[in-house]
Amino acid sequence: MTYTPPVRYTADEIAAAVEPDPDEYPDHTATCAEGGECVACEWENGERGWSEIAYGNPGDISEILLKGEKVKVIYIDGESGGEGSGESVWAIIKVGVQYFKKTGYYMSHDGTHWDGDVTEVKRKQRTVTFYE
Repeated sequence: MTYTPPVRYTADEIAAAVEPDPDEYPDHTATCAEGGECVACEWENGERGWSEIAYGNPGDISEILLKGEKVKVIYIDGESGGEGSGESVWAIIKVGVQYFKKTGYYMSHDGTHWDGDVTEVKRKQRTVTFYE
Protein backbone atom coordinates (compact mmCIF):
# COMPACT_ATOMS: atom_id res chain seq x y z
CA MET A 1 0.00 0.00 0.00
CA THR A 2 1.39 3.42 -0.99
CA TYR A 3 1.13 6.34 1.41
CA THR A 4 -0.33 9.48 -0.12
CA PRO A 5 0.32 12.60 1.93
CA PRO A 6 -2.63 14.95 2.43
CA VAL A 7 -3.00 17.83 -0.02
CA ARG A 8 -1.76 21.09 1.49
CA TYR A 9 -2.98 24.55 0.58
CA THR A 10 -1.54 28.02 1.05
CA ALA A 11 -3.39 30.79 2.88
CA ASP A 12 -3.62 32.69 -0.43
CA GLU A 13 -5.32 29.72 -2.11
CA ILE A 14 -7.86 29.52 0.71
CA ALA A 15 -8.53 33.27 0.56
CA ALA A 16 -9.08 33.23 -3.20
CA ALA A 17 -11.34 30.18 -3.07
CA VAL A 18 -13.59 31.44 -0.27
CA GLU A 19 -13.94 34.96 -1.61
CA PRO A 20 -12.77 35.35 -5.20
CA ASP A 21 -11.52 38.76 -6.32
CA PRO A 22 -14.24 40.41 -8.46
CA ASP A 23 -11.50 42.11 -10.52
CA GLU A 24 -10.55 38.68 -11.88
CA TYR A 25 -14.05 38.36 -13.37
CA PRO A 26 -14.63 41.27 -15.78
CA ASP A 27 -18.32 40.40 -16.29
CA HIS A 28 -18.91 40.29 -12.51
CA THR A 29 -21.14 43.39 -12.28
CA ALA A 30 -23.19 42.59 -15.38
CA THR A 31 -23.69 38.96 -14.35
CA CYS A 32 -24.88 39.93 -10.87
CA ALA A 33 -27.19 42.65 -12.22
CA GLU A 34 -28.85 40.10 -14.51
CA GLY A 35 -29.34 37.71 -11.59
CA GLY A 36 -26.97 35.16 -13.10
CA GLU A 37 -24.60 32.83 -11.29
CA CYS A 38 -21.47 34.82 -10.44
CA VAL A 39 -18.25 33.05 -9.45
CA ALA A 40 -17.00 36.20 -7.73
CA CYS A 41 -20.03 36.28 -5.43
CA GLU A 42 -20.96 32.71 -4.71
CA TRP A 43 -19.37 29.42 -3.78
CA GLU A 44 -20.26 26.27 -5.64
CA ASN A 45 -23.01 25.61 -3.08
CA GLY A 46 -24.46 29.13 -3.31
CA GLU A 47 -23.10 30.53 -0.04
CA ARG A 48 -21.29 33.85 0.12
CA GLY A 49 -17.77 34.17 1.49
CA TRP A 50 -16.50 34.59 5.02
CA SER A 51 -19.74 35.94 6.50
CA GLU A 52 -21.51 32.69 5.74
CA ILE A 53 -18.75 30.77 7.51
CA ALA A 54 -18.57 33.03 10.55
CA TYR A 55 -22.31 33.10 11.14
CA GLY A 56 -22.51 29.31 11.06
CA ASN A 57 -22.23 26.82 13.87
CA PRO A 58 -19.09 24.89 14.83
CA GLY A 59 -18.96 21.76 12.69
CA ASP A 60 -20.90 23.25 9.77
CA ILE A 61 -19.50 22.00 6.46
CA SER A 62 -19.35 23.87 3.16
CA GLU A 63 -17.53 23.19 -0.08
CA ILE A 64 -15.16 25.40 -2.05
CA LEU A 65 -13.32 24.84 -5.31
CA LEU A 66 -9.56 24.45 -4.79
CA LYS A 67 -7.16 23.39 -7.53
CA GLY A 68 -10.10 22.15 -9.58
CA GLU A 69 -11.46 19.90 -6.81
CA LYS A 70 -14.39 20.41 -4.45
CA VAL A 71 -12.94 20.57 -0.95
CA LYS A 72 -14.82 20.47 2.37
CA VAL A 73 -14.44 23.44 4.70
CA ILE A 74 -15.39 22.90 8.34
CA TYR A 75 -16.18 25.91 10.53
CA ILE A 76 -14.35 25.44 13.84
CA ASP A 77 -14.74 28.64 15.89
CA GLY A 78 -14.92 32.41 15.62
CA GLU A 79 -16.13 35.77 16.80
CA SER A 80 -18.53 37.30 14.29
CA GLY A 81 -19.12 40.72 15.79
CA GLY A 82 -22.55 42.20 16.29
CA GLU A 83 -24.14 44.36 18.93
CA GLY A 84 -22.05 44.21 22.10
CA SER A 85 -19.45 41.89 20.57
CA GLY A 86 -16.75 44.46 19.82
CA GLU A 87 -14.93 45.44 16.67
CA SER A 88 -12.60 42.50 16.05
CA VAL A 89 -13.99 39.52 14.12
CA TRP A 90 -12.32 36.26 13.19
CA ALA A 91 -13.11 32.77 11.95
CA ILE A 92 -11.19 29.49 12.13
CA ILE A 93 -11.78 26.90 9.42
CA LYS A 94 -10.37 23.44 8.83
CA VAL A 95 -9.47 22.36 5.30
CA GLY A 96 -8.16 18.81 5.14
CA VAL A 97 -5.55 18.60 7.91
CA GLN A 98 -4.89 22.35 8.04
CA TYR A 99 -6.46 25.18 10.05
CA PHE A 100 -6.80 28.75 8.77
CA LYS A 101 -7.80 32.00 10.48
CA LYS A 102 -9.46 34.97 8.76
CA THR A 103 -9.73 38.34 10.49
CA GLY A 104 -11.71 41.50 9.95
CA TYR A 105 -13.72 44.11 11.83
CA TYR A 106 -17.32 44.94 12.69
CA MET A 107 -18.92 48.38 12.93
CA SER A 108 -22.54 48.73 14.05
CA HIS A 109 -23.32 51.32 11.38
CA ASP A 110 -21.53 49.52 8.54
CA GLY A 111 -21.58 45.77 9.25
CA THR A 112 -18.76 43.22 9.02
CA HIS A 113 -15.73 43.63 6.78
CA TRP A 114 -13.53 40.57 6.25
CA ASP A 115 -10.55 42.57 5.01
CA GLY A 116 -7.88 40.98 7.21
CA ASP A 117 -5.40 38.35 6.15
CA VAL A 118 -5.89 34.61 6.00
CA THR A 119 -3.15 32.82 7.93
CA GLU A 120 -2.46 29.18 8.64
CA VAL A 121 -2.72 28.44 12.35
CA LYS A 122 -1.93 25.38 14.44
CA ARG A 123 -4.29 23.78 16.91
CA LYS A 124 -2.95 23.90 20.46
CA GLN A 125 -4.76 22.75 23.58
CA ARG A 126 -4.33 24.67 26.85
CA THR A 127 -5.42 23.99 30.38
CA VAL A 128 -7.38 26.81 31.98
CA THR A 129 -8.20 27.13 35.68
CA PHE A 130 -11.22 29.10 36.86
CA TYR A 131 -11.97 30.21 40.43
CA GLU A 132 -15.63 30.84 41.14
